[in-house]
Amino acid sequence: MDEDPEAALCQLCRDGTFKYVCPRCNIPYCSVRCYQSQAHSDCSEQFYKENIQEYLKAEGPDSQSKNKMMEMLKKFENEQLDEDDLRDSEDSDDESSLTDRLAEVDLDDPDEVWDKLLPEERQEFLELLKSGDVTKLIPEWEPWWEKKYHVPKVRFLDDPVEPKYVEECPRILSVPNFSVLTKSDPSPHVYFNFINVLASFAVTARYLNGDFDAMPVEAAATVMRVSKNLSNNEVFLDLDTAIESVSQSVIECSWISLNADPKRSDLLAQDIRNILAGPNDENPLFYAKAALSCLITLMSSARKFIKKPVKGAFSAQFPEHVSEAVPHPSKDVLTKCLKKLEYYLSWSDVHLLKYCPK
Repeated sequence: MDEDPEAALCQLCRDGTFKYVCPRCNIPYCSVRCYQSQAHSDCSEQFYKENIQEYLKAEGPDSQSKNKMMEMLKKFENEQLDEDDLRDSEDSDDESSLTDRLAEVDLDDPDEVWDKLLPEERQEFLELLKSGDVTKLIPEWEPWWEKKYHVPKVRFLDDPVEPKYVEECPRILSVPNFSVLTKSDPSPHVYFNFINVLASFAVTARYLNGDFDAMPVEAAATVMRVSKNLSNNEVFLDLDTAIESVSQSVIECSWISLNADPKRSDLLAQDIRNILAGPNDENPLFYAKAALSCLITLMSSARKFIKKPVKGAFSAQFPEHVSEAVPHPSKDVLTKCLKKLEYYLSWSDVHLLKYCPK
């Protein structure tokens, strides 16, 4: 008996042959575009909510994360004022500005922040979550690898010792020379595996809005989840497959928002091109080595991180904030990942230049 041809079709566009299955609702689909389409929005829009909850879940307060949270909350306050410009400017003490009410609050504790919001502010926040517009509250972040720096034709004695991009990028770490790590010639496939790791870095950096420090374990888990080379030692044979693997892993990852950009694969490919091009022709390896160094630092931080339980009004309002925790890798897994990243960083010193764009 012949198979029903309808059974092989994408159930969202009813045109192409399905290649994937949604990990949430089990619907067969053929592409990222179909997954993110309006026909699938009831399933995928939940990621908006999870995205902001993960952002608010930050542990271990520091001045940088406080500033970012304050920027986000300030935008929230401004949105309210713009939408209700007839509100009396002379509020009562209980209705003082959001910034004043949060002055002594630990901005890395979502329950403390939630307790300081007025009832109408909480309702507004919930409405934004429901509509998906909450992403506009997150401060805009410009990836450092998108910036290009002019190489001066003439240099003077009083010029800065280090270029400006050195200050704006993660610090490049020192690792053993490649000849010390191995006496064997590396396989040409190392480059494609390297690209798979770089792509996972770019995806995670955009997902976390550039902040790896606030949630080191979650960030490390995300990098490993979307890089099959890091998680499963998968070997890639070409550039496109190495990048597309990360795009597909993002779709299958339960805690990453998929609604950020319908052209995710194109954006990721452009990120890789920018990282490999470096800040300028004078130092084309800098961005790639900075990205790997950032991942090494992240994995080291994740090994030291101790997760604290979250309890309070915000957790009661969003129970999945507690129950849908990101699976944490073990210290042994993180250690193995560190060794592989150090290998790639050492390899890049010797072999990456021949692959960089001319």
